[in-house]
Amino acid sequence: MSRLPTKDDISVFGSLDEGAAVSHFLGLDIAAATVLLIKNPSYYFEDMMWMGPKAFSYYCKSGIQCLQTGLKQGDDEALFPFIAAVEFQVDHYHDAIRSTFDGIRECLISIDPKILDLEVGPTRVPNLLRKMGFTPN
Repeated sequence: MSRLPTKDDISVFGSLDEGAAVSHFLGLDIAAATVLLIKNPSYYFEDMMWMGPKAFSYYCKSGIQCLQTGLKQGDDEALFPFIAAVEFQVDHYHDAIRSTFDGIRECLISIDPKILDLEVGPTRVPNLLRKMGFTPN
């Protein structure tokens, strides 16, 4: 998707969680969404969990940039919420978000395995990669 997600792209079912995502993300481009996610990853990644697959596919790049920025600064606060949002989207919208898989994979395999083990456990990322059709290293 090259255009900004619409309200209907973000809120597929009209739930309260999707409504929160609309209020936070509607009208934001990749750069603005990245700034928002960096501001409070635990809070705003929950919105990414609940938004529709078209919106998630658009904002996934923001999520990856947020995570990478934090890790470069020695801050892994975004790691757990990012993985939780990706897992939810993969479980519910697998085929609709397939275009994000390579970027997510590249991001996850670039993270120090010791950090992954400490923050999310030794099996969570390999299991997620398998769900996306990759063979973990």
